[in-house]
Amino acid sequence: MENVDLLVCAPHFFTMNGDGVGYCPNSAMAVDRGKIITLGPREEMLNLYRGNRIIDAMDHAVLPGFIDAHMHTTLCILRGLAQDTDHWMMYGLGPFSNQMDDNAAELGAKLAIIEAVRAGTTTFGEFGYRPDLLLPVFEKTGVRTQITGTIREAVERIYAPGELYEFDPDQGAHTLNTCMDTFDRYNGSADGRVTVLFGPQGPDFVSRSLLLKIQRLARERKAKIHMHTQQGDRETAQMMMRYGMRPIAWLEANGFLDKNLIAVHLTDADEDEAQLVAGRGASMILCSGSIGIIDGIVPPARAFQDAGGMVALGSDQAPGNNCHNIFNEMKLTALFNKIRYQVPGRDAGLACAAHGDH
Repeated sequence: MENVDLLVCAPHFFTMNGDGVGYCPNSAMAVDRGKIITLGPREEMLNLYRGNRIIDAMDHAVLPGFIDAHMHTTLCILRGLAQDTDHWMMYGLGPFSNQMDDNAAELGAKLAIIEAVRAGTTTFGEFGYRPDLLLPVFEKTGVRTQITGTIREAVERIYAPGELYEFDPDQGAHTLNTCMDTFDRYNGSADGRVTVLFGPQGPDFVSRSLLLKIQRLARERKAKIHMHTQQGDRETAQMMMRYGMRPIAWLEANGFLDKNLIAVHLTDADEDEAQLVAGRGASMILCSGSIGIIDGIVPPARAFQDAGGMVALGSDQAPGNNCHNIFNEMKLTALFNKIRYQVPGRDAGLACAAHGDH
């Protein structure tokens, strides 16, 4: 009989291996030195392995840890402020988020992490301004983190609808340098649990020259770009005023659509635009709860998948979504797409990537 650190016994395991969800009834899982060794029928496993610790979870189901691919955890402390508000970014959230200090940001992140971990999330796709503040919190928790340093050239203030953003090149350079410093210091840290991504806030929030510089620097470091893309009619209006083109068409014309891009939301994209982004090899993050609540829109993730693209789920920000629970995202994604396409069966569903590490 082989000694292992841990045996987990449960009536239901969902491994996601093979067809369906990889269901294994009445089984046990052997874990040693932080890694899953094997999974098999309960009695057989108990005869093969002696666990230094045994978890007999007879009233539970065991699943792989979930991936929440796009989060603004620091904003968790501002829960609900973007709901039921026209121009939510500027008039609902902005007046409060612009006043947050480091202490409030850290408290918000801790609350979000507790909520997400409780719902099974073990990989966090954080997007924010203070990666150096948050990384010790994530590392102490023991989760995996894909952390994105926000790069923004638009001056931080409240803009009226239809007002063109004012760019500050010094601010853009500073936020880019902060992101690069974070990459150099932390990428691959915490025993490989931390991955650092480059995060232009959106094509409307940075100039063309800065966006192309970000693309070049990210490619040199073999890093992904995590960016809000055609996030809503606000972004589209900004791009039309500045360049006379819709965001995705502009990104295509400037060679920005490729496999390094993780495109978040696509809220204002039509199905042809979504298929173009997918066809260029980019991936998509779908935040059904947040976008449904603050914009009343179901993004074209089904068209994106039909074009061969990969879609992940994110909870986005609690001011809009009101929670960081990936089960909620799975439910709302299925529900909203059944309603949008008026197909109640499985064909309306999306094979979104919500599960990942164990």
